[in-house]
Amino acid sequence: MPRLSQADRTQLNAQGRDPDQIQAALDLLAGDRPWTRIHRPATRGDGIVVLDPASWPALEQAAQAAATSGRVGTFVPASGAATRLCAALWATWDAMSDDGVLPEARPQLVDEVLEGAPEMALWPALQAHGATEGDPASILDAMFGEGGLALDRQPKALVPFHRHGSDIRTAFDEHVVEASLLASDAQGRVRVHMTVAPEHLAGFRRAAAHATASLEDGTVDLSLSMQDPVTDMPALGEDGEPVRDDAGQLFLRAGGHGSLLGNLDACEGDVVLVKNVDNVVRAGMRGPVVPWRRRLMGLLVTRQAEAWALLEHLARGEGVAEAQAFCADVLGIDLPAEASALIDRLDRPWRVAGMVRNTGQPGGGPYWADGPEGVSLQIVEGAQIDPDCAEQMAIVQGASHFNPVDLALGLRDRHGASYDLSRYTDPSAVLFASKFHAGQTMRVIEHPGLWNGQMAGWNTVFVEIPEALFQPVKTLADLLGDGHAERGPEAVRKGAK
Repeated sequence: MPRLSQADRTQLNAQGRDPDQIQAALDLLAGDRPWTRIHRPATRGDGIVVLDPASWPALEQAAQAAATSGRVGTFVPASGAATRLCAALWATWDAMSDDGVLPEARPQLVDEVLEGAPEMALWPALQAHGATEGDPASILDAMFGEGGLALDRQPKALVPFHRHGSDIRTAFDEHVVEASLLASDAQGRVRVHMTVAPEHLAGFRRAAAHATASLEDGTVDLSLSMQDPVTDMPALGEDGEPVRDDAGQLFLRAGGHGSLLGNLDACEGDVVLVKNVDNVVRAGMRGPVVPWRRRLMGLLVTRQAEAWALLEHLARGEGVAEAQAFCADVLGIDLPAEASALIDRLDRPWRVAGMVRNTGQPGGGPYWADGPEGVSLQIVEGAQIDPDCAEQMAIVQGASHFNPVDLALGLRDRHGASYDLSRYTDPSAVLFASKFHAGQTMRVIEHPGLWNGQMAGWNTVFVEIPEALFQPVKTLADLLGDGHAERGPEAVRKGAK
């Protein structure tokens, strides 16, 4: 087993890291790959709630009351670059001949983007860097060439997504506008927290002024944070020893999306709405988005209030049967008729997560799965499930819903105190990956998404939401779809994903 040296421990202590935590990570890397065991998919009536339309007005009213009173903020993980967004286009540009001839072997989405580029919000910026309609080489050069946009190195949040008349809005802008419709307090103040990469801090601060101008009224209280280096993880080389840098010091790398728990913990607001940065629609498609996100928020504060009332009864030695029934009916968890067990279960963070019907998208889904305290509702990534186990794969094939990352979170207790979120994680819910660094292949740990193992011990409710709420932009071609393009060539829009 790989062991930390005394010099390693001295290095880690000087960095404010717990050497025992790093040793535990090395032990995990040296062992068998951990898989999350799923028992069955969460489905309608068995882990996924289908809201009765009769309940919608009350839920929306509860959400509005929470927002007006200043309880609500939004959290957007936005530290990712646009590298994957334009990977196919960059590869095509890289393989383009000196006289501008495109390689014959190229993905269809490349042609979709090159043909549809004039319809994109990105087009004015491309034109400013020499792009000409109908000239693929000039468009690619404007994206990636010397003196161009360096699009692959831009943060995805600051890529122009939508046109609103003459106004060009980035994903950042649209998240701020959406937040203003969901989370404005009585004074019109909108709290938005985004995680960013250090090199993009200045760009985000500049973008905040434009985003504020996009609001009809109100002000944006934007806070930015970076992933804490204390969440960086070690790696193992092919020799089974910890990877080190040229100076012989222990090499540590970012631990993935799940390492943002501390950033979430720093959010202002005890009710926090979470959504991925690339899943935001243009104004004309926002119709179902705002009311459905309000319903998720309303269900959160309603269930949270019910749990708080039960906790008050339990504190007085009353309501054991009612609390037991609530845990069974709402959380799907059977607990003994013991006040201490019920208090422990109810007095913890809450999450209400929207789930869409499964249409074959890669990623995580809702399951009844093993967690730190037995079988419970969990969001499990495909990469967490053993692909060589026929029984587990059969369960995956039977899944009916997909996780679009649209959550309402409750981060404080009934007294207004913030929970210690680190108490409710599952440290074993990790992914192993192979990476190439400094001439060697290494085995690394990546935490699953923030909403996976890092929320494994939260009180969880899954709710079916319409597919219209899930309009992610994974490639530039997606910006030609109806969720993002005001208009566009019919042939292109049919081909867009």
